[in-house]
Amino acid sequence: NNASPLGTAITVRTLTPPDTQAPTVPAGLTSSNVTQTSLTLTWTASTDNVGVTGYQVFRNGTLLTTVTGLTYTNSGLTADTSYQYAVKAVDLANNASPLGTAITVRTLTPPNTQAPTISAIADQTTNEDVPKTISFTIGDVETPLGNLVLSATSSNASLVPNANLIFGGSGAYRTLKLKPLPDQFGTTTIVLMVSDGIVTTRRTFVFKVNPVNDVPTISKISAKTIAKGTRTEPIPFTIGDAEADANNLIVTATSSNRRLVPKANIVLGGSGANRTITIIPVAGKTGTTTITLYVSDGQKTIKMSFVVLVTASATITTPLL
Repeated sequence: NNASPLGTAITVRTLTPPDTQAPTVPAGLTSSNVTQTSLTLTWTASTDNVGVTGYQVFRNGTLLTTVTGLTYTNSGLTADTSYQYAVKAVDLANNASPLGTAITVRTLTPPNTQAPTISAIADQTTNEDVPKTISFTIGDVETPLGNLVLSATSSNASLVPNANLIFGGSGAYRTLKLKPLPDQFGTTTIVLMVSDGIVTTRRTFVFKVNPVNDVPTISKISAKTIAKGTRTEPIPFTIGDAEADANNLIVTATSSNRRLVPKANIVLGGSGANRTITIIPVAGKTGTTTITLYVSDGQKTIKMSFVVLVTASATITTPLL
């Protein structure tokens, strides 16, 4: 029963159980530095029983990349486009956490660099007191037509004030009504503008209003009744002309009943715009006549008529001289 001494001892360690514990979910995912083609993602660190080795970044549900830090810049994106991002953590044993809460980020819209368009507009001409309507088209490759803003100005407010520039139409097809002030003529420069809110396009043209010889004016005279053997008082009336001086207007008158009131018995008076007419019936005559006044500027004439009744009444208002 003899035994030898113990041989040399060895130490043996059993295997470590495999790591099956996943890291915690990354939290606090945010975006920053968003441009038309890139953006930066940032999140808070996850924890793990052994240690986190990296973070997987997913875009629109597809693994995009794996990084070791807590930030990632995604470039090469499309402008004005939405992307969804989420992040999960992984450890040395390739255990992965669930995806963190996803965020949606939209890249920036490209700046508006395309100017709206206006079709060419030639110089325009009309006659005095006649409005002119012109048609034109507008467009914009970036902005809906309904969002474009039209405006216009006139360099000569005495001829066409801005309020008399009236827009019509819709969509691409528009109109502009040019409405001169009454009895005005001359030229004005019209600036037509269309804006998309950022860029404005202008079209300039000349609008000429030709003078027109207007008909003179004369005020109304009501019917008159006088007694036999009298005359009317000087009856006032006014005359005028848009172009001619009132002193240069020619005033004449006629009587429809010359036996009652011959032309020589119609007396015109006054000067300038303020005139008078006196009617002197033939002595002893009664009846009715229509007196017609004419005002002429040498080219155009206006007339106005009123009735004079001569009665047999004994009442005499203005005795004959």
